[in-house]
Amino acid sequence: MTNRLQDEVLRLFPPPLPDGSVRALCIELAGPADWSSLGALWRGVQAELDLPAPGIAINGRHGYQLWFSTAVPVAATEAESFAAALRRRWLAQAAPQRVRVLTANLEVILPPQQVAVEQWAAFVAPDLAPVFEDTPWLDVEPGAEGH
Repeated sequence: MTNRLQDEVLRLFPPPLPDGSVRALCIELAGPADWSSLGALWRGVQAELDLPAPGIAINGRHGYQLWFSTAVPVAATEAESFAAALRRRWLAQAAPQRVRVLTANLEVILPPQQVAVEQWAAFVAPDLAPVFEDTPWLDVEPGAEGH
């Protein structure tokens, strides 16, 4: 049985379609967690590109993620090119090994999920994102409203 949040997450960030096109992509900045850099990207896509706010997640290990949803399916290569342009514009100072772009198998990492003992990946509100720089995880399973 799913709840409203799970239904909305799957609606916004569905898995790739059979033809390989996608409706979602995830940009992760990790090792170490750095909300100031990823926050600049989060604010920038809204202010400069007039896009809806991407979802913000802590990955449960060592970083943050931004989750983008597209209005219509796009080729995975197009989504990856868009992510590369975002990276050049807002994350150019980050070492390449710290940035990961995902368009396929997103359901494998889609929060909320337990990553380690007492470490949960979860979507977080923008005003709470900076709180997780030292420990980018929840130490307890999210409640019903977070599932």
